Amino acid sequence: MPTMYVQHVSRSSFFSRLDVRVKLLFMFLISTLILVWDNVFYQAAMFLLVMILVFTSHLDRALIRKLFAVMIPFTLIMILIQGLWSPIGETELLTLPEWVPLIGGKVALHWEGLVFGVMVAFRLLSPLFALPLVVMTTDVNDLVVGLVRLRIPYKVAFIFSIALRFVPFIFAEIGAITEAQRLRGLAIEKMNFFRRIPVFASLLVPLILGSLLKAQTLEIVLQSKAFSGSPQRTFLNENEIRLQPLDYALLVGGIIFFVGAIVTRLTLGWGAFVA
Repeated sequence: MPTMYVQHVSRSSFFSRLDVRVKLLFMFLISTLILVWDNVFYQAAMFLLVMILVFTSHLDRALIRKLFAVMIPFTLIMILIQGLWSPIGETELLTLPEWVPLIGGKVALHWEGLVFGVMVAFRLLSPLFALPLVVMTTDVNDLVVGLVRLRIPYKVAFIFSIALRFVPFIFAEIGAITEAQRLRGLAIEKMNFFRRIPVFASLLVPLILGSLLKAQTLEIVLQSKAFSGSPQRTFLNENEIRLQPLDYALLVGGIIFFVGAIVTRLTLGWGAFVA
């Protein structure tokens, strides 16, 4: 079972060599600018940038294909829904035939709705691929140090790191439970969608119990080591996390770009929706 989002990429790349604070700023920009811009071309350019960084950072291709396979059906349905029922639709492309139940002859497909649906699809995909890009190219310990240096309370940074470390455990537990069911003669891959639902529901009980046991063990370990979460502490890799000239340039450039995007959106209308 793949350890999604937390499998560290060991191969060096341009993005992986950046300081963790630059990566967090990049994630912030992606997460906010998708809400600032409504233009499909702006959103497509941002998604293209994310995908270029994803492929040049040597992320697992199987993970990328899996994310696309999961999201493509949802995005297609969303684009179709926007094309049929978006209130901004004006240019009618076609009207559903009469034989379509309930909505036949009453609902039409509009060009503006389709364009808006594509824009929303890019709006969803950009942060979806940016998150594993940031997390998988950054060591968890470096991520904690970066959050602390950004004045994030240490307890919050520690909880975040623990959550990341729990992800591979959950996927490993799901894989172990599924394999145990296969050994008992339960061929999940041969079942249809509706028969799989109760099978997947049965995974929840051992998965939840295993997660609670793991959390309880972690609590005992932290108590035995007198963990207090005090911010007055040192870090093993603290001296290794230093901003280089390129990091300073990207930080300043990213902040200027963000402010410029907000100002131009409010004053000049750059990034507004255009069909």
